[in-house]
Amino acid sequence: MSKFINFSFIVSIFLPLSQISLGFVDLYYYYVLVIVLFPILLFKYRTIDFGLFAVLLFLFVTGLINVSLGNNELFSFSKIYLSITIFYCFYFYIIKSKDFDLAYLFRLYFKASLVTAFIGFVQFFSYLVRFKPGYNLSWLGLRVIAPGELGGNLLYPIHSITSEPAAFSLLLAPAVYMSLFSFTKKELPFPISKSQAILIISSFILTQSSTGFFALFIALILINFHRINFSRVLIASVTLSAVFITLYSVSIKFKDRLDSSIGLLTGEIIADAIEGGDTNGSSLILFNHFIIAKKNASDHPFGTGLGSHHVAFYKYNTLKAWFTGFGPDATVLNINDANSLFSRILSETGYVGIFLTILFIMKYFIRSGPPYLVMINHSCLVAIFTALLRQGHYFILGLPFFILCYYYSAEFVKQNGNEKYIDQ
Repeated sequence: MSKFINFSFIVSIFLPLSQISLGFVDLYYYYVLVIVLFPILLFKYRTIDFGLFAVLLFLFVTGLINVSLGNNELFSFSKIYLSITIFYCFYFYIIKSKDFDLAYLFRLYFKASLVTAFIGFVQFFSYLVRFKPGYNLSWLGLRVIAPGELGGNLLYPIHSITSEPAAFSLLLAPAVYMSLFSFTKKELPFPISKSQAILIISSFILTQSSTGFFALFIALILINFHRINFSRVLIASVTLSAVFITLYSVSIKFKDRLDSSIGLLTGEIIADAIEGGDTNGSSLILFNHFIIAKKNASDHPFGTGLGSHHVAFYKYNTLKAWFTGFGPDATVLNINDANSLFSRILSETGYVGIFLTILFIMKYFIRSGPPYLVMINHSCLVAIFTALLRQGHYFILGLPFFILCYYYSAEFVKQNGNEKYIDQ
C-alpha cells in the first residue's frame, strides 16, 4: 500500500496535463488514481485537519450565498468546490500516511523533478541536432511545441513532460529553490549533489519562460533573506542580468512577452484598443483577466464564489480579440482559471480572499528555524508565488500539497519551540 501511495503522490503532481473533455467537464487522467485512493485513505483515517476544515466550510457557505444571490451557477460552484475538497484532503491524507514526514515526501518530489529536468535537456539538445523524436514527444502522447510556433527561436524552449514551458516552471519551482539552497551547505533533509542542482537550475533557464525567470528570482531573494550584503547582491545581480540579456537576445518569445508586459503595465499598450495586433497573446490574456477580476472584486468585495470567474468574464470583458470570443476563429482562453491564481482568487473570493491569502503567507513564513524546515517552507512559498502569477488552477501540479507543507513546516517550528532558533 505504501508504494501505491508513493506512486499516486508522484503521478498526481507530475503526470502531464493530458485530459479528456466530456463537454460539461474536463477530466485529467490522474484523477482516476486520486478518485481510487481518496476513499481508501478517508476510510482509514476518518479525520481532517481543523484548519483545512474551517477553510472548506468558509468556502462552502460563501459559495452557496453567491449561488443564491445569482452571482454564480450551482454546477460551476459544486464542481470546483468538490474538486478542491477532494484534492486538499487527498494530499492531507498522503502527508498523514507518512506520519507528517515532509522530508520523505520532498525527497520523492525532488527525484521526480530530476527525471523531468533530464527529459527537458534531451529535448533541448535533440532540437539543436534536429533529432525530431528527441524533442517532439508526441509519440508519448505529450504536447509538443512545433518549430513553427517558435517564431524564429534558435533555442528550443523546453517543457519536458508538461504542456508548455510555463507549466514546467510551475512544476519545478520548489525544486529550483531546493537546488539553490543546497549550495549554502546547510542541513538538508536529503542529499542534493551539485550536478543535480545544476541540472534543475539550468533546465529552468532553458525554458526561456518569464514564469521560470520569476520563480528563479523569488528563490534567490528567499535564499538570501537573512544574508543580504553587497557582494551577494552584486553576484546575484550580475548573474541574473547576464541570463536576462542572453534570453532577451536569443529568445524571440521571451522578448515578445517582456515587451508586451511592460507596455501593458506602463499604459503604452491599451488592452481595450487591441484587436489582435503584435502584442504578445499570453501577456494580453493575463492582463485582461486581471482587469476583469479587479472589476468583479470592486462590485463584490467578498467575491462571487468558487468557479464563478467565467460569469465575471462575460459581464466585464471589453477586449475584442480572437482569444476573447471575437472573430471567425474565435475561442475564449482561460475563461475559467483567469490565467493566474491571484486574479482568480481576486475574482472569486474578492478583496477579502486576497487579504486572507496575504495573511496566510505572512503568518506561516519561517524567518528562522532548522535549515531543513526552512528549505521546505521557502520552496513551497516559491511554488505559491509562481502559481499566483501564472497558474489559475486551485489543485493541479501539486499546489495543494505545497500549500499544506508550507503550513505544516511552520507549525512544526512553533510546536517544537524552535521559533527562537537562529539560522546562522
